Amino acid sequence: MRVWLLLIIVVLSAGCSGLNIGSADQPNATPTPTGVGENIETPTEGPDDNSPEESTPTSDPAAQNPWNKETVSIHLRTLGSTANETRQREAFAAAIEWFNAAQPGDYPVHFEVVEAGSADVTVEAQDTIEQCGDSIATGTYYWCSPSISETANPDGTDQIQVSTRYEQNATEQFYREALTYFVGVQEPDTRNDINPPDDPAVVDPWPTKSTVHVSIQNAENWSLAKSQVKNSIEYWESGAGSKYRNYTQRMVLVANDTDADVTVRYKESIGICGFTYTGEAGGCAPVYSGDSLASDDSTIEISTQYTPDSQQSTLKHEFGHVYGRLHGQEPMPLMAAQRNLTLKPRPNATDRPNPWEYDTVTVYIDRQSIRERDRETVESEFEAAIEYLQTGGDGNVPGNVTFDRVADKDDADIVVESTDLDGYRSDGYVFGQDTDSDSELEYYTSQTIQIDEKTPADHYAYHIAYWMLSTFVGDGDMPDHLDAEDDNREQWENNR
Repeated sequence: MRVWLLLIIVVLSAGCSGLNIGSADQPNATPTPTGVGENIETPTEGPDDNSPEESTPTSDPAAQNPWNKETVSIHLRTLGSTANETRQREAFAAAIEWFNAAQPGDYPVHFEVVEAGSADVTVEAQDTIEQCGDSIATGTYYWCSPSISETANPDGTDQIQVSTRYEQNATEQFYREALTYFVGVQEPDTRNDINPPDDPAVVDPWPTKSTVHVSIQNAENWSLAKSQVKNSIEYWESGAGSKYRNYTQRMVLVANDTDADVTVRYKESIGICGFTYTGEAGGCAPVYSGDSLASDDSTIEISTQYTPDSQQSTLKHEFGHVYGRLHGQEPMPLMAAQRNLTLKPRPNATDRPNPWEYDTVTVYIDRQSIRERDRETVESEFEAAIEYLQTGGDGNVPGNVTFDRVADKDDADIVVESTDLDGYRSDGYVFGQDTDSDSELEYYTSQTIQIDEKTPADHYAYHIAYWMLSTFVGDGDMPDHLDAEDDNREQWENNR
């Protein structure tokens, strides 16, 4: 393949359009729109010494056409780092369709797109175009192309470069301009049928940075977290996700960078993501696409409630948002809004010092269910049971746990009621949350204590204390004075 400099020697000139031209010895350049944050100076000098002089067209199309054929094969090559390959191909196809219909060149030519193999012309989609011929851009050129005049006799494959850093409409326009310049129109963006964008929106959210630093905060396992973040970046940079991302930006993990561009923060619960409460969400991240610019404190949040494998898939998903992908877009199912994540195993309620969801446990006694003549005695018994638990329950209740009596049944964690159980006995039913899907409760959220209505009123304290304490101790660990098959009222009275 001929390089650009060799093309200059053979009767070709080159054109470029971009954010900044940094060399005094620059080739012919198209008048350029204002770039992001930089004003572009349009070169005022004429064609360079190697540019062909204008020739008088003949009436013979074959003599005007450098290829001596009206159909010229053209191929789009996207590099491994090119952002959103589908978007580039759509812009390229639209530009080819426009060119073949408009015929903007000085000689008739029809471009035929080929997918593989040798082509007369190769268009290369690049992240940035830092050099065009001898000219250097401090940012990137929009495009760089040779200009094949009607007197040239091209052989081999000619190459055009187009930057991938801009949004769809601008990108298609740049393909148009480059193709038009390629066939000899020296100022393609001054033609009536080409309207260059005044300020093309940058797809890259960090237009002033060549490298985006990524840091990690609050990781429980730093080695694992580094591996997870690195794998996620590689997936979008050079792996299966590279052809789907909306822009190209090199991200580098600098784990302890306190001034990083993106921070991956591990936390137990996500809570609020944007303006939405997420409940048990696995992660949260901003979406950077179109012409959005990144914030100074871009943060990806990852919940530590899930297994390492789930954290890894969540990180890839959240980095996908940073690269502009929305829920439901490719690659699927990675970018699905709902995904199956596996919670980490958690200590069961029976293994926790406080099995209740909160340190304050609320208790309610249903006075209306108790015989009226027994209410005052049962009230005293209820208070005695609460006092027993509040003072430690024989050392089984942590000191930070408190018991508050409430007047509304709906506000209670523990409800005590009298009912017909067909005997002098009681039952306790506990409910809770299984937060790790192992079929065991990790937290208790409510308990109902039912005492047979025929039970003597002065035995209530024993039954209430037994069932409340049972939530804090395992089987076989109940204190002796409460660990009795029968209602051992006397032992309870003597030892509580």
